[in-house]
Amino acid sequence: MRVRMVTVLMAAVVIAIVALGGPLALLSNFWAEQQLRNDRLSDTSWFAALAERPLVETAYTDLRAHAAQYHHLYGITVLLVDTSQEILMAPDRLSDADRSELLRNESITSAALAGRPAQSKDITWPWTSRPLIVAVPVIAEGRILGAAVTISPTRPMRVLVATRWALFGLGAVVLAGLALLTAVRLGTWILQPVRRLEARMADATRDIEIGRTAVPLGSPEGPPELVGLERSFDHLQKRLACLLERQSAFATDASHQLRNPLTALRIRLLAVTVKVDRGLQEELGSALREVHRLSELVDGMLALAKAENRPARTRHCRLRAVIDSRTEAWSPLAELESVRLVVHDTVDGHALASPDDVETVLDVVIDNALRFAPPTTDIELSVVAADPDTLEVRVRDHGPGLPADDHGKAVQRFWRGPGQDPLSGTGLGLPIAASLAHRNNGRLTLRSPREGNGVEAVLTLLRTSHSSRG
Repeated sequence: MRVRMVTVLMAAVVIAIVALGGPLALLSNFWAEQQLRNDRLSDTSWFAALAERPLVETAYTDLRAHAAQYHHLYGITVLLVDTSQEILMAPDRLSDADRSELLRNESITSAALAGRPAQSKDITWPWTSRPLIVAVPVIAEGRILGAAVTISPTRPMRVLVATRWALFGLGAVVLAGLALLTAVRLGTWILQPVRRLEARMADATRDIEIGRTAVPLGSPEGPPELVGLERSFDHLQKRLACLLERQSAFATDASHQLRNPLTALRIRLLAVTVKVDRGLQEELGSALREVHRLSELVDGMLALAKAENRPARTRHCRLRAVIDSRTEAWSPLAELESVRLVVHDTVDGHALASPDDVETVLDVVIDNALRFAPPTTDIELSVVAADPDTLEVRVRDHGPGLPADDHGKAVQRFWRGPGQDPLSGTGLGLPIAASLAHRNNGRLTLRSPREGNGVEAVLTLLRTSHSSRG
């Protein structure tokens, strides 16, 4: 954004420099040329007045001496022509260039012989090299006797104009540089609060997601409008954090408050069961199952509230050790279901995560896999280096699997797969595991295996530098 701002400001500055500097450069050339023409017209008129008597007496010695001295001082050639444009007086050595210019500009001498002073009409620019020719009629007693002509080199005037233009250009470059520096500083000053706000918004979002207290911006630097925006954002994030904290506290408190009444209700139902006849015992058994399911649901909500709003205590977690630990813990139950837990050759990598959270996620995933894995099949566990920055813990079963559209739904709260018993489970296991993965800067996803049936659960975590091949 700063680049665009500086580009717009510099475009305006360049347009202003060109709009002001261009006419100024043209005027500088015009003034220098006009001054040169006026000076040459004055000098030529003086020679024309001085040539009246020599033309009458046809004696050009004194006039030639003045012309030679003038040429020696200023490098300007002085000629005297008669009414037929024949040269009556010229320097000892009239250059071929001056002679050709005189022939090319015969209209100038013709105008002078007609009684009016004339000059070259070509505009002199720093890159042109043609001389300036001025002709003034010589008039004596009302008759035109000839014309005085001067051929002036324009190099000094062109050098002067070129020098001025160079100074103008240097000034324009300095001005543009100052404008660029000012634009960069101004853009930095204006956008610094925006960048700070953008970075803090990302950090605050992450802090709020994991239950960490967001740090306020609290910086007075920058335009007042943006500083006010920062303060508004600070107020917003404080308010949002407060609301989320209240929501979490409500869920936690409600779960805690419901556990005791549910426990008391279960005890009362168990006590009543032994006192009633067999017909009512079946009804009470159904009620006990509902109470048990409701207790599991309350426990799940409490676990989910804790998972979503407590920051993880991340450290170097050796994933192979966690997998071996959970495999050993779940193997007896898997044997009862005639299912094997198989750990494949894995990367002995370290992830930046809480080992307790990783164990909980694996417990949920393995528990779900055991529910759907057919007897005599394997549940495969492995750690794979997906890329240089992440590690993947994969748990794959060979059950009926899920449609691809349901993979994302399975980690949502209270979702149940097609054909699943509504009384089995709470629908909060995978959402809790996904929340634990998220607060460890990871993610939990489900996908179909490349070959065969089943579901593959993938826990992706950030990799640390302590990784080696196992």
